[in-house]
Amino acid sequence: MEWDIKLNNMDKKDNIFKRAIRYYKNLFMGIDGYLEEQMVIIAIHLGFHFLIYGIIVSIFGIYGRNLKLLFIIYSLILIGIKVVQSVKKYGIHAFLVADLVYGFKIKYISVYFEAFILVGLLVIFYFYLMKDNEDPIGLIFMGALVYKVSVSILKNYLGKVLLNRKIESLYNGEYEKIYINDSTFNNSIFLMDNLYSAMKNSIDAEYRSEKLKTELITGVSHDIKTPLTSIINYVDLVKRAKTEEKRNEYLDTLSYNAKRLKAMIVDLIEASKTGSGSIDLHMQVIELNELILQTYGQFDEDFEKNGLKLEYNSFKENIFIKLDADRLNRVFENIFSNIIKYSEKDSVVNLDITKDSDKLKISIKNKSRIKYGKDIKDLQERFIRASDADDIEGSGLGLYIAKASIELLNGEFQIRLEKDYFIVEIFFAIRVKK
Repeated sequence: MEWDIKLNNMDKKDNIFKRAIRYYKNLFMGIDGYLEEQMVIIAIHLGFHFLIYGIIVSIFGIYGRNLKLLFIIYSLILIGIKVVQSVKKYGIHAFLVADLVYGFKIKYISVYFEAFILVGLLVIFYFYLMKDNEDPIGLIFMGALVYKVSVSILKNYLGKVLLNRKIESLYNGEYEKIYINDSTFNNSIFLMDNLYSAMKNSIDAEYRSEKLKTELITGVSHDIKTPLTSIINYVDLVKRAKTEEKRNEYLDTLSYNAKRLKAMIVDLIEASKTGSGSIDLHMQVIELNELILQTYGQFDEDFEKNGLKLEYNSFKENIFIKLDADRLNRVFENIFSNIIKYSEKDSVVNLDITKDSDKLKISIKNKSRIKYGKDIKDLQERFIRASDADDIEGSGLGLYIAKASIELLNGEFQIRLEKDYFIVEIFFAIRVKK
């Protein structure tokens, strides 16, 4: 038992020793910044080591000259490790001198001149102290202090120059990549870049908004003009129809164009409301399968005309979820309408509802009869339609309204291509009661 206790105590001592070495190693490897700055801190570390070696020499009587040689080799190894570590991490920016040369511009010559004058005065002051001073330890400490202050002066003046360059580049609407190996200056540059990026995105968004408004006016004028002109013309034809058969034919066309005009106006209103978020949601518990199948019932006849077959698969017979039924109904109306317009005739449309941990997924897949470009996600924007869809009627608002509506319901709306298949995916977060 006694032996075990001694052994445990030895293990504890050993663990403390290992932890101390690990702590010191992490402390040394954590020295960061320009190498010129690091040298001061490394010198302090090496001074601490030299003190330990001196104690070892005095206690154990080890030959001092050999120890001194070992200490020099050891010091060079440590310095080499830090140089390699810094160069691997920062490249050329590991050296303050390199950044001073690289960042130099003639227009900032006065700033550099001021910095070098200050450093020069410090060096002269140090050599003046050396003249009549015979205290080597005091001179070493004073030299380290002068060196540290000189490096700080050069770094601060470099930061001043680089910040001015960054501000000028942003003022001129340009982007210049600026880097300085100092966290304070880098944070300032990072904030400037982000501010510039945010302002640029805001301006671009405003420009896109204005462009969309122009396109809206142009597109709406053209789209509404066509059915409206047709309605006016057919009203006149109905008035002058000589037979009942002709009158009914004109009335059918008139009814078709009136419905088309109504659908366009409804889409525009919906797009405006969903885009601004000015929609009152009426949340209620609904049965999802029933809502989808009821919505599909409105398009059942059109599906048959185009030879489309719906294959519906749900992981559960009854799925109760709290949503705005009218809003979700509108989403599926737009999706089914697009399927009828863009699907290849005599093909299968797959609608699957699955559950994965905390998400409910609704996937609708149809085989497309047109070819989409790489920018398929743009189809979710207002008035964007596929380049091969010029002969297909539509306002270019269906997917935009669907996406905006799903996001209003706190869901996710995604579209993607899989070979010739166009896939719409809708996700809702669900909470499972235990």
